[in-house]
Amino acid sequence: MIDRSAAIASISDQYRRWGVLSSLREGSLGFTRADRDEGDWRNMARSGIRGSKVGAGPGGETERGPGVGRVMVTFWCALGHSTRPVFAATADIPVTWDCQDCDRLGGLDPDNPPAPVVAGPFKTHLAYVRDRRSAAEAEAILDEALTKLRAVA
Repeated sequence: MIDRSAAIASISDQYRRWGVLSSLREGSLGFTRADRDEGDWRNMARSGIRGSKVGAGPGGETERGPGVGRVMVTFWCALGHSTRPVFAATADIPVTWDCQDCDRLGGLDPDNPPAPVVAGPFKTHLAYVRDRRSAAEAEAILDEALTKLRAVA
């Protein structure tokens, strides 16, 4: 019969060497949190190879050229929220920007934010049609449609 504790110890040593001890569920194969915490699994996440493709070259700016300078600009809304988008240093900075917290417009001056935009009431499709057509035009279109329907029937 196989000694269970010796088998677990050899498996845990092997997994610890492979660096996969953290991917095992606690309690499976008799591993405990203490066994997992003893391993070097934390260093795996810091590896530069993780997440790269096979054949990928060194990281950095050698293949893509130098990076563009960046500028972080702070916009303030009427409720005091700040939004900090990043722009290229050569880009034109807009006067207003949408707040990430409340969707109001934010401005560059924290003491004088832009006034909130007042949205009109909700309009249905029929309301928009009535805005485009007068009552006389609507009657003419209705009469024309009814004439076509009666001619077919």
